[in-house]
Amino acid sequence: MGATNVAKSGICMLIGSKTQDIPTYMAIGTGSSTFSPGNIALLTESKRNGFSSKYTGSEMFVNYLYNFNSLDLSGTTIAELGLFTKLSAGDMWNREVFSGISYSGNKEIYITVDVEVY
Repeated sequence: MGATNVAKSGICMLIGSKTQDIPTYMAIGTGSSTFSPGNIALLTESKRNGFSSKYTGSEMFVNYLYNFNSLDLSGTTIAELGLFTKLSAGDMWNREVFSGISYSGNKEIYITVDVEVY
């Protein structure tokens, strides 16, 4: 997953002890344009959720688990996802684009994101 310019700036602010929101929300979307560090939003956002659980393995590692249920996914072809600082609007820290995955009926998806600083 590519880090946006906002993420790079946010990491510097955290290191410098300035107040900065951290990305705890994931959005899924149907857009298929390539990633650019200047991206500030998904191309076509469909749904955004907060994390279901969080595991902090060390000072340099955190794992987030996101869940999108059948109501979130029904009739959607997911082709992008991103991490955001707020449930609505907010800053996008990361964006990933991939071949579309179609969902219908009663399917559900769990997505884990590992954030590691090294």
